[in-house]
Amino acid sequence: MDFYHNRRAQLLRGSKSDEVDAYLITHPTNVRYLTGLDLAEAVVLSAKGTFVVFPEEGVPSRKHVPPEVTAVPRAEAVGLPAAIVEAVRAAGGKAVGVEGEHLTVAALHRLVEAVGKTPLRPLNGRVEDLRTTKDPSEVDAIRKAVSVGARAMLMFRAILREIDTELELCRQMDQLLLRAGASTPAFPSVVAFGDNGGAAVLRPGTDRPVAEVSKLFVRWGAEVGYCSSLARTFRSPFGAPPLRKTKHERTAYKYDEVSAAVRQATAAASAAVQPEATVGDLAKAAHAKLEAAGFAKFAAAEVGHGVGLDSSEGPFLLTTDTTPLMQGMVINVTPQVRIPEWGIVKFSQTIVVNREGTSDLGGGPATDD
Repeated sequence: MDFYHNRRAQLLRGSKSDEVDAYLITHPTNVRYLTGLDLAEAVVLSAKGTFVVFPEEGVPSRKHVPPEVTAVPRAEAVGLPAAIVEAVRAAGGKAVGVEGEHLTVAALHRLVEAVGKTPLRPLNGRVEDLRTTKDPSEVDAIRKAVSVGARAMLMFRAILREIDTELELCRQMDQLLLRAGASTPAFPSVVAFGDNGGAAVLRPGTDRPVAEVSKLFVRWGAEVGYCSSLARTFRSPFGAPPLRKTKHERTAYKYDEVSAAVRQATAAASAAVQPEATVGDLAKAAHAKLEAAGFAKFAAAEVGHGVGLDSSEGPFLLTTDTTPLMQGMVINVTPQVRIPEWGIVKFSQTIVVNREGTSDLGGGPATDD
């Protein structure tokens, strides 16, 4: 099945309601989503076909380009707006929809000057809306990314030393992701010790060794074409001496109680995937568990997000979101409790919505801490 052809056809089906006869896509991730072609700089879609702008030295051979796709070479001395004009003319665009949220004012001004009388209509989220539901090839790619991330975590825990610091472990996790099979980390890994995880903005950098803290928070992800986004809190395997624990760790909240509440919230969000459920229903289910456990004031509003070509993309799990759940949505469920001067507890679980409800793609809470 030509998934790329189907994606382009889906986008074009909205042209009548958008009052355009062509779409210009320039955001690199969205260009890749619609074409799957390396080095593509922009794509123009219309009823006449698909016109893809490439740098002259990067034009693929004809056998690697689908029949309905026309390559538009851009000479080194020619700017991208001029090449886009050529593609728009070839597509017969009389009114062209552009990605309003991804174009700077200056870039939009250059395009308006280049296309002359052809009206450009800024539109928001057209390709991103398509990307919220995944086809089988995308689900398989995300499953692979989650598996790579899980292997990296196994290696991470195996090599953990008492003298390791946050920054050292961040670098190690990035390297372990590559060893596990990632083409690159999906984002810079984060490791936060104990109370440092309770900060509003996580900035690894304390000089404390892991032997002096009671718990670790790790956020990491693999990119293998598609991305995974994983998070986990676990006890330090070395056990912190009582005098090394902060006052809040000694007197405020017990790790087991916080961990149990977050695990229950994660499970509740996944279980909330039912016929006619909305994205917001998952968030409500998670928040209900955290509120019942007494941690509502420490819970983040967002309890998850989609993953795909980006490590964080739609849908975003907020109680106010009335978007219906759809088959093929891949969601990273991540309720969390973040307590200032105490730390953060978070366990991600990546699920795909299907006819049976959900399937677990892995990376969820383990049975041990």
